[in-house]
Amino acid sequence: MLQDGGRPGEAAINTPIDFYFDFISPFGFFTARQIDAIAEKHGRAVRWRPFNLRTVAVATGFDRPMVAYPIKGEYFKHDVPRLARLHGIAPWNVADMRSANAAVAGRAFYWAADRDEAAAKQLALRIYHALYCEATNACDPDWIAAEVGKLGLDVGAYRTSADDPDMKARYKRHTEEAMEQGVFGSPYIIVDGEPFFGSDRLWMVEKWLTDGGW
Repeated sequence: MLQDGGRPGEAAINTPIDFYFDFISPFGFFTARQIDAIAEKHGRAVRWRPFNLRTVAVATGFDRPMVAYPIKGEYFKHDVPRLARLHGIAPWNVADMRSANAAVAGRAFYWAADRDEAAAKQLALRIYHALYCEATNACDPDWIAAEVGKLGLDVGAYRTSADDPDMKARYKRHTEEAMEQGVFGSPYIIVDGEPFFGSDRLWMVEKWLTDGGW
């Protein structure tokens, strides 16, 4: 993070943008659909970094989901479908997230990214779409395996990786790294060391990239 709140130096001009997200976050979905296009306009790449939001929430003391709070929960359930309509996402038909193990999807992303980063991002978007538009548990390894095949990746190799202790350790390590960067929610975007939390801060991300900070 910038220590003095000033403008980033010349060395930051082409540094990648870090996009931290968890598949249990609908706001991560809204951001995933836009972040690469915003970055591309400014000659930047984006490093997608799925992490375990539940682990972070427990570690930071925010371990109750928004819907657990009566007033906030009712607003959340009204606001998110409204935001989906604003983003042109239809239908909005959400899976039962209590049975969705987002860690499985996160590990699948990193596995795919080792082979083809563009395919990994497509996989992430397909997982998001299935979770929020098709009411499908897209964190299921069998469902992911089918999508991996459609993307031209090795289904057998993916199935072998699904329970690989090394992949589980890697996902845990990325979650720990997210916390070290100050990540506390999804989406969380870091540009030139400057943090932006929430899909509603994408306009600020774009302005930061346009102005070179402020």
